[in-house]
Amino acid sequence: MSLFETNTALFHLSPGRGIRESVPEQLPDGYKLSSSEAGLLTLSVNGRYLHSRRDPLREAETTLSSFYEPKKNLVLFFGIGLGYQLLTFARDKELRVGKRDTSKITLVIFEDDPVILSLALSTVDFSPLACFSVYAFCAADGNDAVGRVSQVIGPESVKGIAAVQLPGLDRAAKTRATAVRDALLGWVEREYSDMLTRFHFESIWTRNIIMNARQLTRAADVTDFRNACSGPAVIAAGGPTLSRSFDALREHREGYTLIAVDTAYAPLVKAGIIPDFVVAVDAGFYNYLDFVFDTAPFPYLVAEVAAYPAILRLSRAKCIVFSRASQDERSLYGPLMRAAGGPLGTLACSNTVSSSAVDFAVHAGFETLVLAGHDLSYPDFETHCVHANAYEHCLAASSRLKPLASQAFDRIASRLLRDAAASYPPADFILSRQSSWYEDIPARYPSVTVRRITANALPMPSIASGDIDSIAVPGARAKTLASASSRFHPVVADAASIRMFFTDTAERLTHIISDLDLIRTELSGRTAADDAFTESLLARVQTVASRAAHELPFLAGANAYIMFSVNRREGDGAAVTASVIASELMKLAVFFKTRLLQELTRL
Repeated sequence: MSLFETNTALFHLSPGRGIRESVPEQLPDGYKLSSSEAGLLTLSVNGRYLHSRRDPLREAETTLSSFYEPKKNLVLFFGIGLGYQLLTFARDKELRVGKRDTSKITLVIFEDDPVILSLALSTVDFSPLACFSVYAFCAADGNDAVGRVSQVIGPESVKGIAAVQLPGLDRAAKTRATAVRDALLGWVEREYSDMLTRFHFESIWTRNIIMNARQLTRAADVTDFRNACSGPAVIAAGGPTLSRSFDALREHREGYTLIAVDTAYAPLVKAGIIPDFVVAVDAGFYNYLDFVFDTAPFPYLVAEVAAYPAILRLSRAKCIVFSRASQDERSLYGPLMRAAGGPLGTLACSNTVSSSAVDFAVHAGFETLVLAGHDLSYPDFETHCVHANAYEHCLAASSRLKPLASQAFDRIASRLLRDAAASYPPADFILSRQSSWYEDIPARYPSVTVRRITANALPMPSIASGDIDSIAVPGARAKTLASASSRFHPVVADAASIRMFFTDTAERLTHIISDLDLIRTELSGRTAADDAFTESLLARVQTVASRAAHELPFLAGANAYIMFSVNRREGDGAAVTASVIASELMKLAVFFKTRLLQELTRL
């Protein structure tokens, strides 16, 4: 095997990209090889030397002299040149990365010039790098670099990123190198943040699904309501302008079906307007408060199966449940429904209650929708409709020195975009992201006519303005309620099937807890000197964690987060790492087992 082929295999390079095995005796114009004062080759491109003209090897040693990263496991090299930096790094690896298993350290070389890369691969013996995992890429920009690096190392495996630049890079190449490094750092941080968020919410969703199990025995599935309704519907959200629609809502009450999100329920009731359907999605306690203060009986509660349990338990309405497709496996609902033999109705909505309400209305078959209170902004510097939960909170916190308007303004100002002051009405980052979902409504639901009561809220070019007067049809509400009543068929799942599934899940958790507890017992009293023993225990706890994620998919997100967090910790030996994994996973397993056993006593 030639030197070129050996190096190509070592760098995981595939044919193409203009890389050639044989470098012509006469290099292309602008490229020049010459001898340095120390007798070593140096390379210049268009008159710019990539290495020192005096001593390239000494230059590489000087460049790396301050490099000592005993924790980071992803090292980026920008520019390969003639390999002096790479070979110096490999020769002095203990000085550069400490006494570590170098096979777990990934070196990524970014070289955009195929001539330089061909020259290096054909003339330099890079075999000293074989102790590392080495990859070579050409990255057009930061996003391209993230795409390429993510194919060879997962973000959960990255303990830290270090970077080395070839001193002879020009200004543009150095700027690009900085952008690539920053993009990769941002990628790892985003992945960690997303993993933390998923772990947090998936744990809450799973807890809520367990505690909502009893409601599944008397709820109907959203699948039964596909195309069950017709005519016009008004979807009320809790934006500030909702109160301006109260008169029209009362005047034409029998001419449309009213679907309200949970935050709009109390304001509507206070105004003497009772919704036909109330949609609840969020899993947190504060959404329960929407159903506590101003209440009145309404016919149907459309609830995401992981909604806060007290909402489903205390509501006197007939309950229609659904799940989001992305939650089916990880949140326990999918396995539970399969075990219970029940339906598995999903809505392809985004993560907001307003989008869920729109999707339910389309699913149910309404041909015309009018959106009221979907402001996606803060018109008149107000946060919510009068008597919404957030409004009442600001009202309670107000005083003579700081009235309601000031309270609301302070809440808005803390969330505004930097350039929001340049436009009116103001909107924050979250609302701006939600508005993009609304902009896609005409394309997403082409068979449905959607209008929006804009008032002085954020304009939305893709959705035309409308009003309630123009869509009301006499008798439309009564027709919808009669159709919904005929379609309401509980039970989603029977109690015996749920009990059997919960019992089996609790037993699986018991085995996992027992295995983890045994490992923790064996770890107690061990010291860092027991390397071989603690390494074997670490392998055992990782095996248990993988088994738990496989057998109980709702633990997969937590397992990934725990592993990612442990990988980011610095200075931990095998004993500490094994103890952290075992303790964190065991804590979660005990938590869910306790919830399952509590719910079993109630079923």
